Amino acid sequence: HPESSFTFAEQHFCNREPLWEYAAVAATESECPFDLVKLGSFGLVGLTVGLALLSSILARMAHKCGCCLRLAKVRVLDVLTPIMGLYTTAADYVWLLYLQGNNAHPL
Repeated sequence: HPESSFTFAEQHFCNREPLWEYAAVAATESECPFDLVKLGSFGLVGLTVGLALLSSILARMAHKCGCCLRLAKVRVLDVLTPIMGLYTTAADYVWLLYLQGNNAHPL
């Protein structure tokens, strides 16, 4: 059928930030997919900071009650800082492997 051979559909170039996949093509802006790497990274860091805040509250409560002295002596930032450093190191290595997989970086 020649009348249906050349049909055009309007497509949308996704440029929403920060959690959506940049340069994805969708039918509408509301159908832009999430970028799983960004979403997972933000979720992991948010979960870690949330757990650190929760453990800080528990440590203060344990200090006031005098029930669990080990928990009362924990300094949350001394635990949170190395964990964030490990996340950063792991993300750097994953980024290098991603670049090497796309032949953009000689490893």
